[in-house]
Amino acid sequence: MLEVRRQFKLGVLDGKVKPDYAQAVEISTTAAQKELVSLALLGIVTPIVVGLFLQVEALGGFLAGIIVSGQLLAVFLNNSGGAWDNAKKLIEDEPKDPARNLGKGSERHKAGVVGDTVR
Repeated sequence: MLEVRRQFKLGVLDGKVKPDYAQAVEISTTAAQKELVSLALLGIVTPIVVGLFLQVEALGGFLAGIIVSGQLLAVFLNNSGGAWDNAKKLIEDEPKDPARNLGKGSERHKAGVVGDTVR
């Protein structure tokens, strides 16, 4: 936030100065990597703890469950992503009619783009 304000004060909004994208990307990347450290440790430590405390049979079941649930989640997300993409393309193929909320640029199209991007 401070970086954005700093660049606004330099005159980015007025077109006096070109924005410094590298600094914004650096801040975002550093923050994202810090957030991912705990998740990576969770993925590494959990199987070790299960194996040590509940023995090898429990570890086998634990890993099998993770693999099966991960596969199902991957298939679900792949199908839903394809559905969002197809919906967006269908809306883009409609004739543009803002009064009837049809075609590219309509509210339906904006929602389809958001859904396709977020998926």
